[in-house]
Amino acid sequence: HLDGVLGLFVVGRTVTAPIVGYDLSVDRRRGLYRLLMALVFERAAENGWRVNLSSGAAHFKRLRGGRPATEYAAIHSAHLSPGRRAALAALMAPVNGIGIPLMRWLHL
Repeated sequence: HLDGVLGLFVVGRTVTAPIVGYDLSVDRRRGLYRLLMALVFERAAENGWRVNLSSGAAHFKRLRGGRPATEYAAIHSAHLSPGRRAALAALMAPVNGIGIPLMRWLHL
């Protein structure tokens, strides 16, 4: 019987834990979530990794003192044809103009 599971994903020198789960029927005083997250930081310290606690589960993280921060991805497009750069710009416009403000308004 597993009380909790943790999946780590490492890219370069950064680790994230996209899989964190635990048996909700186990007494909360055991602190399973805290123990699992402590393992993330322990592995990061052992290996010299940075920790990215990632987005997702915003409400859950806020209840535990987390502060929202917008994550961005960058795309180098200078080498692309004008048509492809225009397609990227068309994709970015609603994300930056609607998506980001909406996420901030909803505190996600």
